[in-house]
Amino acid sequence: MKDNALKTTFKIFICFAFAVLDYYISIYAKLHFRPLFLDTIFEMTSAFAFGPVYGILCVLFKRLWNIILVPNLNRWPAYLYSFCTIFGVLIVCPFKKKFLDGEKDRLLLLIKLFLLSVIICLEMSITGGIIGRIVAAIQHTPYSMTVQTDSFMQLFANFIHSTLVLEIISRIPVNAIDRIITVFIPYVLALLITKTMNRK
Repeated sequence: MKDNALKTTFKIFICFAFAVLDYYISIYAKLHFRPLFLDTIFEMTSAFAFGPVYGILCVLFKRLWNIILVPNLNRWPAYLYSFCTIFGVLIVCPFKKKFLDGEKDRLLLLIKLFLLSVIICLEMSITGGIIGRIVAAIQHTPYSMTVQTDSFMQLFANFIHSTLVLEIISRIPVNAIDRIITVFIPYVLALLITKTMNRK
């Protein structure tokens, strides 16, 4: 019983540390590496390593850290983007359990991870686009003003007239690369964490 409590406490602490890391990585990417989000590496690591509850907890911790550092409640519409990652976690965990756990063939494993990254790309683009429209409506802006997708917004606006479709489509080129990074790296990190915990 005591060991379980210690493991749970340790996992919660790791999730909080991961949330803080993800926050600063996403800020760095926004300032110095705008083409990508890079905002869910450790949240997905938590999901791969510990399961959906801890993955979602990591998402909430990151938002809490954001609020502590920047306590401006006028920015609350942007917090809705947390649902993109929460839905991603709810896809990653059952996918891992059904298709990745126990897979011995490395080529098949890579193919499955790539398929997962495509699924997450579509999920993040669709949910992000829908939330982007909601955020734009609340803030009375023409579109969601997302730094990473602004250039694609301007490019696609010439021939896509639906603002919702524009929000979704403009995210796909960014997420296509971003979600490969934020699926493959978290999976490897989760394996290392799991092996380390099992040894101890």
